[in-house]
Amino acid sequence: MNDTPTIIELFHAVGFSVNESMVLECLKKGSATQDDIQYTTNLCQCSISQILKGLIKKGCVEVYDTLIREGRGRPKRIYNILLVETLNYAEKQIVDKSKDIERLKELAG
Repeated sequence: MNDTPTIIELFHAVGFSVNESMVLECLKKGSATQDDIQYTTNLCQCSISQILKGLIKKGCVEVYDTLIREGRGRPKRIYNILLVETLNYAEKQIVDKSKDIERLKELAG
């Protein structure tokens, strides 16, 4: 048995939801469309939209539009993980949690 945590478990441990962690894990492999994420994570389109909006707001994901076929058709949105910003966000969450724990100890004590 392997006791090494998965990237999903690591993202979840630092404050991301399980679904956010699954989307981030999908994006760590490179840029992806919402359809790619849906296929990989097996989440519904509505959930993925909500998750991506939250991750964009947190500064963890960037989005840009691209034309799929030489200027024909509707542009697709491509999502890309901003790894440094994601790690900074996770670090901030850990610091905030430790401050909350210290406050609780003071109140208890």
